[in-house]
Amino acid sequence: MANTLETVDPTTELIYKFRFEHSGQSVHLTKKQLNFIPYLSTLVTNQNDVSNIQNQNGEYLLKSPIDYTSFMVILRSVTSDQPYILFNELHEDENVLNILELFNDLGVNSFSAPPLQEEPSILSTSISISHRSKHFKYRPIKNIFEARNTAAEFIIALHKKKYDLHVFAIKKQIFSLLMVIFSNSNIFSTRFRHHTFIVVKECFLYLFSEKQRLQLPTFEQIAQNKTIDSWIYLHDDEQPVPENLKNVFT
Repeated sequence: MANTLETVDPTTELIYKFRFEHSGQSVHLTKKQLNFIPYLSTLVTNQNDVSNIQNQNGEYLLKSPIDYTSFMVILRSVTSDQPYILFNELHEDENVLNILELFNDLGVNSFSAPPLQEEPSILSTSISISHRSKHFKYRPIKNIFEARNTAAEFIIALHKKKYDLHVFAIKKQIFSLLMVIFSNSNIFSTRFRHHTFIVVKECFLYLFSEKQRLQLPTFEQIAQNKTIDSWIYLHDDEQPVPENLKNVFT
């Protein structure tokens, strides 16, 4: 079996080569990058126990449903510690549910679930929680960049059903936070709100009353400011969170 560890040059670290069977595209990962994707890390570790895991060039073969486009979005998201990328770099025509399922299939667990409270605030004060033996420390969000990524963590956690959806107060809080996302187009991009709506529409619409459902936006309403998305969000990451969001994603 071919050795998959190669060096680009004497000054760089070893890399791992992967080939996507469906598209024929490839990606080279460092050990540090590999560790962000538990499925691939396990694949490399168990290479001698599985037949036909590599091609004649020593590349690990990745079969469907692992596709190049979705994988690269996930990789950029986890290696930069920016869950918002998972939604914002995914075109509206792409299926966000598929990428979230792939996210789970790859064993990625880089992002924590923001704790929900009965009051409409996720991170208004420093909070320490214990979740499945992992301890997370939440502090007040300083800027729009952190608010966006916290909102993305919330949607990922919601899709993974990290919250107790049988508790009325939790369902109320979830709806409140979703409406914050949908109603703040100056903070959250069209793509993020579009994909958030897909997750809600396909997976969680049953949680809400008829009155609440009528408050949700349509795809047409979400797309209204799409033409200015290309420049409105370019340089605002470090700006403080607006007053109307200070008690929500802060």
